[in-house]
Amino acid sequence: MMNNTETTISTADVLASMFTENTGRHMLDSGGAYGRNFERNAGRDFLNEPSAHFDTMRDCWYVYRSTFHFLNDRLEFDAERQAEFDKVAETMPDDSWPAVIEAFISEHYDGAEVLSINTYNHDNVLDQTLQYWQVSEQGEAIYPDFVILQVHGGCDVRGGYTAPKLFVPTGNSECGLLDDNDIWVSCEGVNPPQTETLPGFPDAERVTHYWSSDDGGYHWYGSDGETELTNESMTEDGDPTCPCCGAALQVYAY
Repeated sequence: MMNNTETTISTADVLASMFTENTGRHMLDSGGAYGRNFERNAGRDFLNEPSAHFDTMRDCWYVYRSTFHFLNDRLEFDAERQAEFDKVAETMPDDSWPAVIEAFISEHYDGAEVLSINTYNHDNVLDQTLQYWQVSEQGEAIYPDFVILQVHGGCDVRGGYTAPKLFVPTGNSECGLLDDNDIWVSCEGVNPPQTETLPGFPDAERVTHYWSSDDGGYHWYGSDGETELTNESMTEDGDPTCPCCGAALQVYAY
């Protein structure tokens, strides 16, 4: 007699499949000249990539969050709701995904508050565009019960979105996916002159500095409350540096 073992699909696997899903060509693509996200994502080891990274342009540095990590830290795949959604989708093979999503919400969650977002339409530090619906059955949609997510895998942002997947919010955010502009940087620090009071016990520790931003790096709030951080603090090689001590900067996100 065979045992029926339920196969659990991890959230990371679902997200990785979305980031590499072939979303095809769209009539609005510029001849494919600029590449497509799903093609660039092929072969990536998403889980072992950093949560954030710097990019430099015209003698300035900019910060970006890994969209994969942003989602994986905040969402958990909802297989039960996904099955409900797929049943509705099967009855609407010729309709657009937004139309299917609207029908699904109307059929299963009539009266719920819904917030629809495309991250292309507002400032954020994500490195890939998302389109999603936050749904709350009882309260405000800024605190969702579940999220319907599409990843932009194409070229032109007006088309090329993945099939929707459903998730419940968990982890690092109480507001679903709305905290997409938070970012942190810190320096590696410098070792001050060491004077050992006892062998092996220096009298001063490594000095580091850090800043946080809730608007994608337009404004930074420093650990000392005084030193301003600008995106023009760089070495001749284009590496971001700390304005306090000149040490290398590193960027990270939660």
